[in-house]
Amino acid sequence: MQRSSRVLLLALATWGFVVACSRPRATPTLPDGLYALVEDSTGSRSGRTLRHDPRIADPNSSDPPSSVTVDTTSYVPLVLARAPESIPQSDGRIWLHVALAGEYVKALEDFTRTHLGGRVAVVLDGEVITVHVVKAVIEGGQLQLSRCGDRGCEAIRARLLL
Repeated sequence: MQRSSRVLLLALATWGFVVACSRPRATPTLPDGLYALVEDSTGSRSGRTLRHDPRIADPNSSDPPSSVTVDTTSYVPLVLARAPESIPQSDGRIWLHVALAGEYVKALEDFTRTHLGGRVAVVLDGEVITVHVVKAVIEGGQLQLSRCGDRGCEAIRARLLL
């Protein structure tokens, strides 16, 4: 092989390596789930900061988008037993009733017991959809998402069906 051909091959191989190393790496998306919030992210290796736009759940919200940090080691996957149900309320809002698949019922109970009184986030498609305070231990795998307007709940419902 001639010297110029070897130099060209080496240059092409090096160029491919440089291009591959210089591309920004895509951040892997978190699995859809219910995640504990990290209240103090200093020194947390298991935390991941995500965007939270309250207008996804409630288009009438005046709260600006913010960032929240979720604990990637403390979550329950959102694997559903059936399609979520929209339940109209007397105040005009809709509750979204979500039933987890049987294998996640105990995980949800343990998760809510551990985080009772704490804040948790519903993450779909790598984005925080809603943030809630755990007010009770959830037994039986049945969740009620109650902080969404009608269009917001339908948008969440559509994402859960994907």
